[in-house]
Amino acid sequence: MRLKYFKPSDDLRSLLTVLAIADGVDAPVEERFPAMLPNLHIRLGGSSTYRMAGDRAIDAPRVALVGPTTAAYRMTLGAGLRVIATGFLPAGWARCVSAPAGELADTVVDGEAIWGPRAVDRLCERLAAAGSEAAMCRIVEEFLLAATRADEDYARSPAFVVDRWLEHSRGLSLAALQSALGCGERHMRRLVTVSHGASPKTLAIKYRALRAAAALAVNGPGLLGEVMTPYADQAHFIRDFQRFTGWTPRAFLAGGSTVAAHTLAGRKRAGIVRPLSLWS
Repeated sequence: MRLKYFKPSDDLRSLLTVLAIADGVDAPVEERFPAMLPNLHIRLGGSSTYRMAGDRAIDAPRVALVGPTTAAYRMTLGAGLRVIATGFLPAGWARCVSAPAGELADTVVDGEAIWGPRAVDRLCERLAAAGSEAAMCRIVEEFLLAATRADEDYARSPAFVVDRWLEHSRGLSLAALQSALGCGERHMRRLVTVSHGASPKTLAIKYRALRAAAALAVNGPGLLGEVMTPYADQAHFIRDFQRFTGWTPRAFLAGGSTVAAHTLAGRKRAGIVRPLSLWS
């Protein structure tokens, strides 16, 4: 399978992680994808099936909104599959979808239920007629810009505080997040689940693992000792790494061509610099 990554335009860089085009699937294959922020997958050819947490099989609609994932998930990719995809940063989710992220965690929603059949029809028609991959990316961005709600000053929202904690807190301390939010533990849990799709504890474990995976994907096994530092022991590191990437660290490092490794390294090569966009 070929995966190619594109930076979002300046207008959408604060809302989207990266744009990607996947094709070159010659025969049916199952792939594992790391846990991520919400994704939009637009299928232009072939077929695919998601297997989310709990091994639930979900046939992919042509426009699929994949909620934030709290574990690696699998996809069965049919021959001839072609997809253009993008990921939503929490600000993008709030402005383009505006549904509580926790309600859609680890599931797939038909885009027609969000944007309507006519809008989805027109989007797919325009993509089918696009003359280049760059044109396809512009069409997806235009679609999302048209669906974007007015900015409600995200920089003043609790979700922005959570973003900064994920990106800049070295230890991802829950006490530090609670202090930054200035609220009680129960209220913190509700705020974080609504904006980021998981409890603060799960989010901290997820991003420790994804930080480690991104570092290993880009820099190789030389960083193994450093990325294990936040963990109590090797067993905890392996367990969390496998839960959120789908691979043990050894298999991940040995399989540089796996989707999980390619996804994390490919974003770096495409020039993505924001930590949340690099990791998820």
